[in-house]
Amino acid sequence: MKTRISQFTRDTYNKKKRGLDVHACELSKGSDSYLPKLLPNARLTARLKRRFQKIIILSVKHPFTRWHFRSRAAVAFEKKRHGRSSHWWVIHPYSLFRFGWDVIMSFTYIYSFLAFPYMISYYVLSGTSNLNIFNVLIPSYVICLADVLVNFNTAYTSTASHEIFLDPILIARHYAQEYFLVDLISSLPYSWLFGKYILPPGENTNFPAILVELLPLVKLFRLPTLRKYVKQCSAACGIYNVYEIFLWLALLSVLICHWSACLIYGYPFFAMHVGKTGLQKSNAWFVKSDTLRKSAGDIYLSSLHIGVSELWSASFVEIQPHESADDTIRCLLMVFGKGYTIYIIGMFLKIFQNFITIIIESINFEYLFSLVVILELIMCHVAPELQYHQIMSEVNQYAQDKSLPKNLKDKLIIYYEYRYQGSYFKEHTITATLPSHLKHEIIVHTSHGILDNATIFYGLPRTLTTSIMATLKPDIYLKDDIIFKCDAEGDYMYFIASGTVVLITRSGKEVCHLEDGAYFGETVLVYPERRREVTVIALEICELLRFDRKDFNKIVPSNSDFFARLEKIAKARLDLLNEK
Repeated sequence: MKTRISQFTRDTYNKKKRGLDVHACELSKGSDSYLPKLLPNARLTARLKRRFQKIIILSVKHPFTRWHFRSRAAVAFEKKRHGRSSHWWVIHPYSLFRFGWDVIMSFTYIYSFLAFPYMISYYVLSGTSNLNIFNVLIPSYVICLADVLVNFNTAYTSTASHEIFLDPILIARHYAQEYFLVDLISSLPYSWLFGKYILPPGENTNFPAILVELLPLVKLFRLPTLRKYVKQCSAACGIYNVYEIFLWLALLSVLICHWSACLIYGYPFFAMHVGKTGLQKSNAWFVKSDTLRKSAGDIYLSSLHIGVSELWSASFVEIQPHESADDTIRCLLMVFGKGYTIYIIGMFLKIFQNFITIIIESINFEYLFSLVVILELIMCHVAPELQYHQIMSEVNQYAQDKSLPKNLKDKLIIYYEYRYQGSYFKEHTITATLPSHLKHEIIVHTSHGILDNATIFYGLPRTLTTSIMATLKPDIYLKDDIIFKCDAEGDYMYFIASGTVVLITRSGKEVCHLEDGAYFGETVLVYPERRREVTVIALEICELLRFDRKDFNKIVPSNSDFFARLEKIAKARLDLLNEK
């Protein structure tokens, strides 16, 4: 039913753009930023302000924009709302500036997660610190302190409604309740303030100063933020699904192995500070093995060897533990390693649905029951994602079996990605058992966008609008798809849930663009004997709601107010087409 615009180019519309395979817009376009235009003689400050606004407002180039704003109309509305707001200087979370800053913070977090634990374990706790050594942390401290200021000036997205708040007071309150203390505490250069008070472990140890020096490790609570930034950067580079998960697991594994090396070396020193025991009286593994006599690189490699071995519960007999601190940290690493193994299994379950069978067959029987329970919990949590990945795998296999060309295969994949948004569930099965009043409440809630934007529904009884919404059927059209052609028969109209379409006359002249909340095709419902007066083409991915004639005749009487509105609109549009 859907055909590419290249097929339509055989008609008169292609006379104006022969050889093109996409829609060539003839209507005048304003600025993509939707900011108020400047006068030709505008001052330099006004021009600089406008340039600054362009990089802090919503950008379609941000990798997450298309997931939160599903149409051009939504993007345009958000740009206008931000640009004309009294808080125009607030940074939009999906702006080019914020994306660039997130990339910088991604590398800063990785550097901090590597440098802070290493410096604290191998220099601070051991008492061999030199203030000059900590100069390598200066870039991290400076950028992290700047990040605090940027976060106080960046709008945030509500997790419940996906609404973006630009009010500075709300932003400050939201940031203060989340990561402000974490960012501030972990971004201060304590080493320059208290470094001279750090002493080697022993009777004269300064334990309070040691605790202060441990505060930068609070930065590790930002690990979920790094996960978000990795997703964002991967999406910008076109890395999705399996490859993105592998990338994250590889990075996380490197960090965890590094932390295990820091813990296995630093924790015994920490225990010495607590017990006020010097190296001479200690039985720590690095004392008994004379590891401290080695170079810094060799010490780290030895620690990494032991830490990773304990993390994955591998056999390690080269250096046996000699005191409780060694036993404690090794037990903690083994438990942490088991937890990380379960996390890896959960991530792989998002990719391979049958991975659980392989795991069960390769383990000992005594661990079977507990692992099955854990995996069942993980399966319940990730079931929608698993089904989605299974469907996408079947789609790729179908395209391969049918030897579909690349452009058609890409269309198929884009359709399913847009349709299911990363998770699949059987909506009909869920709603089939619901009582009618609950169904109506759900319909009204999920259709609030149409009800708010479509002026044709203003003032209509709620029972009528609910009945109409209950009969609408969703259709998805991809960019450049022809929704229907001029002079074709029709028995339905469309409401635009999201997206933009263009209306074209018989002569190939563009009439207008319609966006979120608009509707078209009503003429064939009001005048059944007429054919389509225009050709309608999707300018982007469009989510449309189809209102069929049989439902229209059943719900909307010919003497109703809604029918009169449609008839008036149809006449006005026919008059406009006759003028064209």
